[in-house]
Amino acid sequence: MLRGGLNILPLLYMKMKRLLSIVLALSLAIVLPQRISAQEISAATLYEIVEGVYEYKCAQCGGDYMSSEEFCVNAGSSANTDWYAFIAGRLGKSGDGYIDALGTYMNKWYSSGRLGTSNPTEWERMSLAVMSLGGDVTHVGVDAEGNSINLIADATFEHDKFMAVEDMLINGLDYALISMDAYDDYVGDDHSDYIDKLLDAILGMELVDGGFALMGGAADVDITAMTVTALSAHMDDERVKACVDRCISWLSEAQRDTGYYMNCGYENAESCAQVVIALSCVGVDAGFDERFIKNGVSVLDALLSFRMEDGGFAHAITESVKSNELATIQSAIAVMAYYRYLNGQGSIYNFEKYDGGLADTDETEPDSSEVFVTVPNGQENVQSEASAETELVYEENTEQLQSVEGEESAGNGNLVYYIVFAVVILGITAMVYMKKHGKVEEE
Repeated sequence: MLRGGLNILPLLYMKMKRLLSIVLALSLAIVLPQRISAQEISAATLYEIVEGVYEYKCAQCGGDYMSSEEFCVNAGSSANTDWYAFIAGRLGKSGDGYIDALGTYMNKWYSSGRLGTSNPTEWERMSLAVMSLGGDVTHVGVDAEGNSINLIADATFEHDKFMAVEDMLINGLDYALISMDAYDDYVGDDHSDYIDKLLDAILGMELVDGGFALMGGAADVDITAMTVTALSAHMDDERVKACVDRCISWLSEAQRDTGYYMNCGYENAESCAQVVIALSCVGVDAGFDERFIKNGVSVLDALLSFRMEDGGFAHAITESVKSNELATIQSAIAVMAYYRYLNGQGSIYNFEKYDGGLADTDETEPDSSEVFVTVPNGQENVQSEASAETELVYEENTEQLQSVEGEESAGNGNLVYYIVFAVVILGITAMVYMKKHGKVEEE
């Protein structure tokens, strides 16, 4: 500072402070996950996203998650473990270790009676995990008399000996119906009356606005979507179809102008995931149906924006954004559900058609030559190279251009990052110097 001259140091200090706040905001935007648009999604990309979730979990264990000690110890007792087993099964991974560990868990509980009766959803999720891995859900461990445990029976139509359908919460009813519809051979034709009871109980819980809630009179996005998923196998029933139609309308209206769904104060991945699963199960395209696109952002776009660099999914985009277990699990199931919808493979929870993996081929990974064409309202979305030559030429040219632009963008992104870092360091240094030597008073 020059004696007798203008004291410009305070002004420079404040301007530098404002500049730093802008730079820091920009740097935060750089590290947040980048949105993938539904219009950019291919079969290979969808598959890689789900594989990325499995690799994310393996990285946490330092090896193959399905054969890790942590996985085997927690089989049956951990919801996260059971749902990761379900995901692994849909990827075609081996699940012998999980099924053996689950049998041991069941032996322990049945040696002194049976599993608890107050939370049937625990039984139902284990049933789905075993079926996903190709196991026999009617023989999972043994009881005190040495008889095979029929998990699907004890989780559903035998469970009413201990808890009446009328006393179950909506989520228990939903997953009981989902698990019974998963594979008819495990249930047979002798229990249609129990399915009718489930349907009657579920339909009787519909709220006046067309949605569903776990408790209370205000419809909830997650529960409404979950119920649509449960009802999806019974659309030939006029009562069910009318209810689903009302739920779809309610979910469309509940979607925010941003394309996201709000729950518990946050736009979150789990709510978007449940909606994508529900829509995929009833044949509504979560990426292109106009009812679920707000200001150009589809619910699928919203879901994919929560994907993190480590392969997991965040619960919400906050200052401390990071992968979250529940969000990762539900998002992976949603991506698989959309994949199966596009490929005509039916519900993510159905194991009668295309059993044993995501793709109906000997190879688990889909043919990357397939392209998904932007066709709304559930029409045919997959075209082969032979039947879509014109579209493929356009796609290939576009992909080449995007690839070059992507490489440039990646390089430019790194350059921008280093520039931002340098500016921040220099700015902080200058501010410290000015405050120390110029005796600047802050506003």
